[in-house]
Amino acid sequence: MRLWSLHPQYLDPQGLVALWREALLAQAVLRGQTRGYKHHPQLERFASHNSPRLAINSYLGAIFEEGSDAVTHSTAARSGRFVRCPAYP
Repeated sequence: MRLWSLHPQYLDPQGLVALWREALLAQAVLRGQTRGYKHHPQLERFASHNSPRLAINSYLGAIFEEGSDAVTHSTAARSGRFVRCPAYP
């Protein structure tokens, strides 16, 4: 499990996808939906938080935002104009 401490803006698209998948696994672990990874060192910072689920959800939100921005900017670069993606509620 790789949950990076650096900002997602520094990751390429493949890195963002890998981080997203690892964070979804971490979310499942924190919800008690898996058998393994319960004591993984990468989960300590989330598990030690007052609200571990809120912490991992915020982390996932930051990854999602960065991924949305990356798609928006690459779309703008290809089309020659800026395209804004609608926000999710």
